[in-house]
Amino acid sequence: MICLNSVSKEYGTKRKKVLALDDVNLVLPERGMVFLLGKSGSGKTTLLNLIGGLDTPTKGEIVVGDRSLSAFSQDELDDYRNVYAGFVFQEYNLIEGENVASNVGLALSLQGRSFDLPLIDSVLRKVDLIGSDGNTLRDKRIGELSGGQKQRVAIARALVKDPKMILADEPTGALDSKTGDMLFSLLKELSKDRLIVVVTHDRDNAEKYADRIIKLADGKIASDSCPATEEKKPFSEIKGGRFPFRRAFKMGLRGLGCRPFRLISSLILSLICFVVSALMVSFASVNQAGVAIASAYEQGFQIAKIGYGGSGSYRAWFSEEQLALIRSYTGKEEIAEASGYLPEATTSLIFRELPHFEGDIYKNKTNPYFDALNGYSVMEIDWKTGEEDWDLTPDPRVRNGVCRLPKEKDEIAITDFLANAMLRFGIWGYPQNPESIDDIIGKQLYGYTIVGVYRTEIPASLIEQYDRDFGTNWRTDEPMLKYLANGVKDTILSAIFVCRDLFEGERGSAFIKLSGNIDRDLDFLKRFQLLDVEMDLDYYLDENTPGHFETEEEVRLFIGKPSILTLYSDQVSASISMQLYRTLTRTIFAPYFKCALGVSFVFSVLLTMNFLSASLDSRRKELGILRAIGAKRRDLVKICLSESLSLAVIECVLSVILCIVACSTINKVQQLSILSAFWYPVLTIFVLSIFVTLVATVIPVLRLTSKKPAEILKNA
Repeated sequence: MICLNSVSKEYGTKRKKVLALDDVNLVLPERGMVFLLGKSGSGKTTLLNLIGGLDTPTKGEIVVGDRSLSAFSQDELDDYRNVYAGFVFQEYNLIEGENVASNVGLALSLQGRSFDLPLIDSVLRKVDLIGSDGNTLRDKRIGELSGGQKQRVAIARALVKDPKMILADEPTGALDSKTGDMLFSLLKELSKDRLIVVVTHDRDNAEKYADRIIKLADGKIASDSCPATEEKKPFSEIKGGRFPFRRAFKMGLRGLGCRPFRLISSLILSLICFVVSALMVSFASVNQAGVAIASAYEQGFQIAKIGYGGSGSYRAWFSEEQLALIRSYTGKEEIAEASGYLPEATTSLIFRELPHFEGDIYKNKTNPYFDALNGYSVMEIDWKTGEEDWDLTPDPRVRNGVCRLPKEKDEIAITDFLANAMLRFGIWGYPQNPESIDDIIGKQLYGYTIVGVYRTEIPASLIEQYDRDFGTNWRTDEPMLKYLANGVKDTILSAIFVCRDLFEGERGSAFIKLSGNIDRDLDFLKRFQLLDVEMDLDYYLDENTPGHFETEEEVRLFIGKPSILTLYSDQVSASISMQLYRTLTRTIFAPYFKCALGVSFVFSVLLTMNFLSASLDSRRKELGILRAIGAKRRDLVKICLSESLSLAVIECVLSVILCIVACSTINKVQQLSILSAFWYPVLTIFVLSIFVTLVATVIPVLRLTSKKPAEILKNA
């Protein structure tokens, strides 16, 4: 039993209102076939929409059983349309992109029921949707059907869920008289155990099939052939099902193809924004020590120097806690102290002046090997265990002499790297170049006798590049060689080995053998940096010291944290990409760059929102149909989110691929693995893509779901 009590419905704005229904009082029975007649604009369709819950009255109430529809929650009203009412629309309102079976089965899906093909076939046979071969037209696409066939599909969709009430708006408008008679006969049969309400202009069929004819005029009931009396019965609770996610996802995914040009445009701008943001995150998350260590491993180096900066001029030295940590990390009681000078030596180790250079070698700093030829590190080493501790092997080119580590304080040993330079450029203080490694052993530098030449871990390919003549100016475009020269003092390549305990006093730097595990190396460095260094505070705080400091904190900031120094450390810092990153984020350009990135981000949101809004607009009818036949608001949200999240996945995957390509290209150009496209960059891309698409989805979806089903269909 459905009762309309003083129901009115107005459309329009305050300035211009249209009264579609005016104080209608009506009682409809639980079963029977009721026809609504009247001219266009008389209020027939509006009345049908109100009864079916597609719209709400401006005044009055509609009571179903003993409950008012106005008291229904939104979910209850959706369930009412889903289970209680079946709609047959004048415009069919079918999903064009799906076949007959899918359209009919949609009503089952909204009720949470399985896709029952036998049931669908039986309903299609009821409405005479049968092909010449005797099979139903369940596999036909909607676009392949005639108007009459489409109307019968709409009827089948209403019948398949076995509703208590069928509401049909001009169901025979597109049918011939024979098919129309067949349809009315079917509805008449169905009206025996349910209410059928038909809106039509066809008075002849109304008089032929109706149990009751109600005529409307100007929004009022002009006549009623068989008025019913109110008989309230308890309204049995109805529950709709859960719309399957798989069906929602499929419908959402189909929406991506609605506006291909807008899709591509939004993708391009979003990709630019995401990839640039990910690259910035990759730069920001660069662990310089980790990159230097990883690159050292890649090139075969496993020995590095740890200290403060690269300079020995700091009046700072390792604390006992730091020395104990070095011993624990290396597993050696002895610590190989690294110094930047030889005792009693007043100048650096200098090789004989190159013949094709004019003037002092110090003036020719365009030579990429300048530092390699003039810088060195002094390493204390135990003559008994040093070879084993540091994986040193005598240079195989030593034929006639004896190669050993120094035992006395006036003895030194050198590496093959320095020995190769001596063979090419000569030895400071000797007029003739040595002809072999044997000629180097026994020579003296500043009163120190060379007693051994040892192979280092430098790959043979780098030694060959070092020995190659690149031209009269000894220039090279190889980044590896450039930084090999600049950073060689911080590796064992340019080490001069001296006997144990040659140095007196405190240690400020030391050689360590890396563990072979980057995480363990970085953990050691992190723990090492947490320990305070010993320093000559009196010197730094003395007012007579040039550039003196005021507080101990200022001194510690000046000295900084100890780092693992390898020939790659400077290369990481000085790489073009890192310089560009610092320029964009730490200089006067930073605000402009951040502003540009922000504008790009906003535009990507707006463009994505524009695409999703356009997609929703193009599918407004489809979504309106779903709402009309019982889909809940969350079902529409599920469909829209499926579309937007699919877009997010596409953006995310493409962005990650482009980010990987960009990082790999930058690393390859620099010959150094500075950037990584994984972890933080991928997380950044994922968060940005999800955020952009969700923000772009919220407004259009909220706008759509806030409207009533009848309004959505009307504006579709």
